[in-house]
Amino acid sequence: MVRVCRIGRDTGAGCCSVPSRLHQAADRPQGVGSFALFAGAALWLAARYHRDLVAVAVGILGSLNAVYLAWAAVQGVEDAAPDLGKSADDLAVAVGRQWEAEATAQDYRDWMAVAIPVSWLRYPGPGNDAFVDFLIVGDGMFGAATARHLAPHATVMVIGPKAPADGSGAYGAHHDEGRITGDLSRDIAWSELNQRARDGMIELDPALITSRGALTITTRDAPGYLEVAKQLRQHSGADIRTLTADAARARFPMVRLDPDETILHQPAAGYFSPRRYVTLATRSAQGNGATITLGTVRALHTSATGVEAELGDGRRLRAEAAIVASGAFAAGSDLLPGPVALRAKSEIYAMAELDDQQAAELSAMPCITRTISHPQLADLYVLPPIRYPDGRTYLKFGANTTADCWLPDPAAVRAWYDHGDGGDPLAALRDALAALLPDVRIRSWHTRRCADAYTAHRRPYIDILEPGRLVIALGGNGRGAQAADAVGQLTARLALGKPWPSGFSRDAFRHVPADALWHGMTLLRDQTG
Repeated sequence: MVRVCRIGRDTGAGCCSVPSRLHQAADRPQGVGSFALFAGAALWLAARYHRDLVAVAVGILGSLNAVYLAWAAVQGVEDAAPDLGKSADDLAVAVGRQWEAEATAQDYRDWMAVAIPVSWLRYPGPGNDAFVDFLIVGDGMFGAATARHLAPHATVMVIGPKAPADGSGAYGAHHDEGRITGDLSRDIAWSELNQRARDGMIELDPALITSRGALTITTRDAPGYLEVAKQLRQHSGADIRTLTADAARARFPMVRLDPDETILHQPAAGYFSPRRYVTLATRSAQGNGATITLGTVRALHTSATGVEAELGDGRRLRAEAAIVASGAFAAGSDLLPGPVALRAKSEIYAMAELDDQQAAELSAMPCITRTISHPQLADLYVLPPIRYPDGRTYLKFGANTTADCWLPDPAAVRAWYDHGDGGDPLAALRDALAALLPDVRIRSWHTRRCADAYTAHRRPYIDILEPGRLVIALGGNGRGAQAADAVGQLTARLALGKPWPSGFSRDAFRHVPADALWHGMTLLRDQTG
């Protein structure tokens, strides 16, 4: 026996077992009787419902293959096929063509034209009831990016929680409209990811990135930025210019800068909507057969036959392998077989509402990151005016703050999103914004919460935890959104067993065990306390 399965996005899953050799002939009287029965049924249905006889016949024929396969399973012979795997594949192709034809026919259950979309799964073999090749845990930036690049080559299911269309009350940092994208970073590994990700976003949708340029403002002796800028100019010809404070002020008159600051300008940089990226990447994956399942994975169990996901509502789903890309919710969870050096951190950012006139006056404003000296803040970022789904225009800005804390497990992450539990840094953030944009007029102020995962080496973990069973793509480290498409590419290649691309250090993205020394972020409260 071999087994063939299909999934209908509206009609659910279905499988049937068929003999290794189907009967090549049927008894002639039975064939005549079957034809007479079919013709009579078609005539009666056409008359009863006043439908075209040919259309009714096509509708009935579309389902006869399933009836025949069920009959063949009962009447099958016991002689073994010479190559069971080949028989299964050949049968899947033959039946698949029929089912694809069926998908274009009409579903006459309600006498309405209803498409029957079909997604194919190859039966994984005895002892394994795997549903798909890969189960991706997490439907945010890393999860959607991985699904986008993996779905053309394998069967994929993505699991994530349901979220309102506007992102309100949702768990996940991607429910937002503004993230900076540019080449420059303190770490060349991140810069290389950013470059590759930008190309991927343009391929996905050329209009995804809004070009506004970006200013990186730092102290003269700041490590990282100047050296990375030099490397990017030399190796990839990146357009990164050094400006004086006067030159920056002449080009961007809304900004106030100090003469002793170093200012790096990326004219080609800008910002993008992470919400839209996730939507587009998910659609791309679905277009290649991926399925999306609503739910929260509480635990993963690996074995010699595959991976089983235990969902919060009691469901269990199986796959050949799993990819964990659930961000902050992976820290302290039961999703990983062993402890990994991964920490979830609370994040707070501010939304400054602008009136239409003020937004128009700031239309030439670039994206800005600034190294600042402040007792409660570090590493300020500010995005230009962006219109949000509520119809209002905001300046979004934030920083690392002394209110930030580690969140030990998924329950703590959810509690943080729901109601928070720390001090409000809005007053300090307002002071930092006023120092940078002293003439800006703000209509109203708001703060919002999110969370991110941090790693022991400050780069994402893109690694195999269990060969053939478990891969991880974790650790945005507060900057993962703009690199997400590249992280998804690398994760998909790793999962498929493809060679690691030249130009990227494989060791730079390996995971670090939990008992190793932590060289990742130190909370600002610990630095100043």
